[in-house]
Amino acid sequence: MTELDVLRPGPLHVANRAALTMLAVALVPLAAFASPTCVAPERLAAATPELRQSLEAIDERCREGLELLAAGRPAEALPYLRGAFVQSRLMARRLEPAYAEAMYGSGAPVEATLVAYEAAAAVAPGPVADARLSELVLRLDEGRAAALLAAVPGRPAWTFLDSRAKRDAALDAQAPVATAVSSRRIGLLLPLGGKLGPFGRRIVDALTAELGPDVTLVVRDSTAQAVQTAVAELERERVLAIVGPLDHADAPLAAQAADARRVPLLRLEVRDDAPVAPGPWTVRLGPSRASELRALIAEGRRQGFTRMLVIGSDAPFAQSVAAAFSAEVRTAGLADLGRALYPAGTSDLTAVSKQVAQKRPDLLLLADTASKAGPLARYLAAAGIVTRATGRVGQVGELRQVQFAAPSEWLDTPIAAEDGRYLQSVWVATERAEVASPKAQALARTLGRGLTPLEGAAVDAVELVLNAGVTTREALIPQLRQGVARYGVLQPVAFDARGGPVRAARLLRLAGTTFAPVR
Repeated sequence: MTELDVLRPGPLHVANRAALTMLAVALVPLAAFASPTCVAPERLAAATPELRQSLEAIDERCREGLELLAAGRPAEALPYLRGAFVQSRLMARRLEPAYAEAMYGSGAPVEATLVAYEAAAAVAPGPVADARLSELVLRLDEGRAAALLAAVPGRPAWTFLDSRAKRDAALDAQAPVATAVSSRRIGLLLPLGGKLGPFGRRIVDALTAELGPDVTLVVRDSTAQAVQTAVAELERERVLAIVGPLDHADAPLAAQAADARRVPLLRLEVRDDAPVAPGPWTVRLGPSRASELRALIAEGRRQGFTRMLVIGSDAPFAQSVAAAFSAEVRTAGLADLGRALYPAGTSDLTAVSKQVAQKRPDLLLLADTASKAGPLARYLAAAGIVTRATGRVGQVGELRQVQFAAPSEWLDTPIAAEDGRYLQSVWVATERAEVASPKAQALARTLGRGLTPLEGAAVDAVELVLNAGVTTREALIPQLRQGVARYGVLQPVAFDARGGPVRAARLLRLAGTTFAPVR
């Protein structure tokens, strides 16, 4: 087994995660808000008819917000509670704890959530409130604690901020470690909690199964501390390089810290468009949407398709896929017919399907989830467009056959049998490990499960570091730029100008309700 040196809780780290998961119950005693109204009854009684109508509307939204929060839907509860919170003088109960918990659960900015919890702690002081304050302070960017203390001395969270500021100062005082480091010691900066926690834990499991006992993985949890602090700690741990993080929001912060401390960083964030400028000490090995779309476009071009269009929702996922596809189409010198978008959640796709028919594409990317496959295909067929089963793209009677393509996420959701006859043929390009490499198949047998692209990218990153055969961080950098040519799971062969991977994604085609390799 590979040794795992996992972050031990410091003075600001809340070790008992189970206690944190109970904060919503302990800190927000919703039963205390279970009066018939949120607005104080005496305020309602004294109000004019016009004002009473306004107060009743506030009261109704407030009670809906509390119900959503009690149901575990804080992101939806926040806008309902915000209106009542700003009218707190009118309320029968103090809403600070409920409002703070809704901010936390909705992913509001850390500093704003900290202020909300400082107000909540004044209403419901105690160890549970202190636990949330401690966690929020730990998540601040490196150096922010001192700045916040200087701006508001003696604020409610000052003890936590003071401890964090002293810890940051101690890290800053440490000069970067000597460049001679352990060549078998690698840092992992991964989420072990939160929505990305399952991915981070799977990566640790895969690497533990893959690596020998002579390799030490030094793990830091990117959800338990600021990534800049984690990079500084890993650099002092004499790791040769750091693999991670996953979250595209953490990527630029980690890259800046790695460049400042001159430690190689092999990032795993999924999005190609993460706002990370190319740095001298970082490359990205995470799954490449651009490589997958490039493979779709190249196959279309090989078969003579020149007019390419995207149909998808206006949700962030579809917008991101559509933007990446359009960029690759233009790079290939083909006709980018743009995007035909519909509101997320809509069930009537008549208008957008007619818009697609008018543009007469050769290849149509369905930039939505696989659950939308059936409705999309049915509406497109009604507008005169069907996916081709065999033969060339073109006219068949009154219908126009068009090659459909889809994001690789479609492989995660089985295609319903009733949808298969409408789809006939859909292309998907993928970097999935189980289709890309015999090595991945062997590792999957060891684990007893298939590998995700993220796991494959992490294995490749570690293999790249270990096979470089160097003992200094400076010597590792040119080896990173050369890529992985003879080993690995996903096997990137080069890096582009932004330090991102260029891979040969494999093309699959839908046959009935399952995907099979094109060749």
